[in-house]
Amino acid sequence: MREAMAVANCEGINLGEQDLADYLSMLAVLADAGMPSMRQDILLGRPTEVELFAGTILAYAKKHGLETPVNRRLYKII
Repeated sequence: MREAMAVANCEGINLGEQDLADYLSMLAVLADAGMPSMRQDILLGRPTEVELFAGTILAYAKKHGLETPVNRRLYKII
């Protein structure tokens, strides 16, 4: 999330620590047995949205000279 925040800020989208805290609070109330749609896609052998999510972050990070090792790793794994 912090990598996405850094990219967003370079693009003029003001995301800060409160946005991160709000996101984590939302995640805390989700059911433990649930899983993200991308995980469901992997389990069912469907194409994922990794290009849309991590791929976009990687492209914008490159544009701004930012390092995004977590997104790069997830992109390669998925």
